[in-house]
Amino acid sequence: MREPNVIRAIGLAQRLLLWAVLASILGWVIPFAFIITIPFQLYCVYKLAKALQLSTVASVLYLIAMFIPLVSLICLLILNGRATRALKEAGIRVGLMGAKPSTLPSAETV
Repeated sequence: MREPNVIRAIGLAQRLLLWAVLASILGWVIPFAFIITIPFQLYCVYKLAKALQLSTVASVLYLIAMFIPLVSLICLLILNGRATRALKEAGIRVGLMGAKPSTLPSAETV
């Protein structure tokens, strides 16, 4: 079982990552949107990899994968799955855009 502050970090980072997934899809529709979406994706992947306590090697590989168009979307979905699994194991309900911040352990209890 993970600590409440780790669960909160995973939940918040997952919501951010799901916005990165939407931005990635937007990048396929709007030309040159990748100029904005790639830095955002890198930030989101870094935050979630840190929250999931992934190894440095795995984190770097995920970050490098963000520069490969279709592979980046697949990696974002894999990381989302890992975060969803961690949140469900903690007994938190996860919806389409992740767990609601109100269902995560509060910052006061952390």
